[in-house]
Amino acid sequence: MWAASSTFRVGAYAFGVRSSTAEMDAALRAVLAAHVLDGVAAPANYSMLLAERHGRGPEPLHLLYRGHAPVVRSRSPRRLVEGLVANLGRWGARRRDDVLQVEALALVGPTGAVLAPPRLRADLARLPRRLARAGIVAADGPVVTVDPETAELVVEEPEVRVDGAALAAVDAGPGRAGDREESVAPGRYRLSGWAFVGDPGQLTRAGGVVRAAGWLWNFETLGAARALESLGRVFRKVTPAVVGGRPHVLADQLTGLARG
Repeated sequence: MWAASSTFRVGAYAFGVRSSTAEMDAALRAVLAAHVLDGVAAPANYSMLLAERHGRGPEPLHLLYRGHAPVVRSRSPRRLVEGLVANLGRWGARRRDDVLQVEALALVGPTGAVLAPPRLRADLARLPRRLARAGIVAADGPVVTVDPETAELVVEEPEVRVDGAALAAVDAGPGRAGDREESVAPGRYRLSGWAFVGDPGQLTRAGGVVRAAGWLWNFETLGAARALESLGRVFRKVTPAVVGGRPHVLADQLTGLARG
């Protein structure tokens, strides 16, 4: 299944990335040329699985795995590369004390964004077309940034060096609406919802603050008092919500929240 593997250094870490085709491995080495670490065989932290197309059917879905968990599922090979870049970028980032760095799945729509538990990524990765038709795109990476002053999701450039020409040369996949899963462009997006999985019922803003505190990647950097105070400012503008159900039900619930 795996044709080749390469190792990339980001910050103090070395990551093994295996690919199901030699062409994808070569593309990754070109896109991330500044991070290639030759002579070191790191374990496979990430896997790029490209599906083969048979006959005249729809373009097959390709998968990016982190460990055994799918984190990007798309008909666009370039989209998988973008997802890998964003995931590796997390390891070059530092914990900050001026923003909230949240371990969450961020879904961005035409009018707002919603945060959800990261474990829902695998469920929603099965429904890329359903989300695309609703104009919803999942931000890449395991950690997202929230500005507590404005209650905005801040999508930043990945903390890795990328060869733009090499990235542009990777197959973008089909261009038909609903088939191409785009990435979220860097920028600021109004946070219109913060979702938690649980039993149906109303979740108070104070309850949202307490539960969200457990999602903060930089909790210790902020300190408990500042972290809770910052989350309190966010939840004065954002209403916490409880979601649950089968993947398609979750997708519809989160789409509604993202539309604000």
